[in-house]
Amino acid sequence: MAAQQVKAKIESCPETIGKGDDTKPNPALERVGQVYECTVDLPANHQEMIDLYGGDLVYNQAMGAITINLQSAMRTCIKSEDFSEANLQAVVAAFKPQLKKAGVSFSQKVDDYVEGLSDDGLAELLERVKKSRQDKN
Repeated sequence: MAAQQVKAKIESCPETIGKGDDTKPNPALERVGQVYECTVDLPANHQEMIDLYGGDLVYNQAMGAITINLQSAMRTCIKSEDFSEANLQAVVAAFKPQLKKAGVSFSQKVDDYVEGLSDDGLAELLERVKKSRQDKN
């Protein structure tokens, strides 16, 4: 077993919880954006995982992660300009699970998009965001 730091945070949550007359403020709102960290002993290798959690669970969790990784590779192929079912089959046949580099965060995507806008385009986008927020309220 090896001590690991595990971090978690929530990016957003509903302002209220409950339904109808039972609606009340969501106490989690005050925790949005805060990072919480815990130390936990986790298995240091696959044999320790099997010993602690059982072989079936370790296998099923690994297969779930591998399936998600394979679906990501398939989606990348499907979105490509030179897509064909033969190319897709080749991607699947050559697939090996691997760690992927971290994706681009939503805020980075927004920053990249806004950088490419003209002043008029930015003004139009801001007006659309304001209108959208007003429509929701």
